[in-house]
Amino acid sequence: DDEVSFITIYFQIAINKSTVSHKILVICPYGIASSKYIVNRLRSVLPKYDDIQSCSLSNLKQINMNNVDLIISTTSEYFNSQIPVVKVSPFLDNIDYANIFDVYAKNVFIKTPRLNETIKSNKIKLSTLKKYIKPKYLFFKSALNSKKECMDFMIDILQQNKAVKSGFRESVYKREELGDTVLENSVALPHGDPATVINTSIIIMTLTNPIKWGNNYVDMIVMLAVPNNMESEFNQIVLEIYDLVSNKNIINEIKKIANRADFINSLKE
Repeated sequence: DDEVSFITIYFQIAINKSTVSHKILVICPYGIASSKYIVNRLRSVLPKYDDIQSCSLSNLKQINMNNVDLIISTTSEYFNSQIPVVKVSPFLDNIDYANIFDVYAKNVFIKTPRLNETIKSNKIKLSTLKKYIKPKYLFFKSALNSKKECMDFMIDILQQNKAVKSGFRESVYKREELGDTVLENSVALPHGDPATVINTSIIIMTLTNPIKWGNNYVDMIVMLAVPNNMESEFNQIVLEIYDLVSNKNIINEIKKIANRADFINSLKE
């Protein structure tokens, strides 16, 4: 117990130096009292800037998960989410605290500034790209197994958001038939005919395992959808993507990211 307490205190001191706000969701099966208890305990040990909220399993579908950095749960229920999850007891013992701080430090606290500093140190400007980065179009550590699965998934997302027309899917596949859209550092850049695009959209996806993409293997995909009347924007977006992709350190940091909030925070000035 003494050793666990020491580890907990060590992480608390380090993490409490942070002034970046993160969103933490506490999920309990039913009880309001138990969730409030856990939230209050967490607020006493995690950074004061963090937004800690609770919800029941039945209300989970009503929660916007786009900006959630960490889930702390008292249930063993599986969450189909790319967000890191810590399973805890309803009373939060020392082992629970140690597990929370460990996951928090590795997945929330450490990664965001590392990517941010790498981008800044390389003097890379992403002013145009930032305009079109949206949480709903970011997918990290996806467990998809083929080029077709990845492209269909991303195209489906664009269609669901009414960002592209019905012919977009066919145009993406036709472009791939002309030649691989693989860039440097195992990154693919599929895109479709501008005539089939309604709104400029960028989908970014990283994979848990590399997949075959033509004659290459990729574990990061950036799908572009830019309409005809945005040609200058398209050119600038592609240039900025190339700046990112050509830097191995930046790409390696992006591929480590596990949730959307980390990436969004890394793009802030």
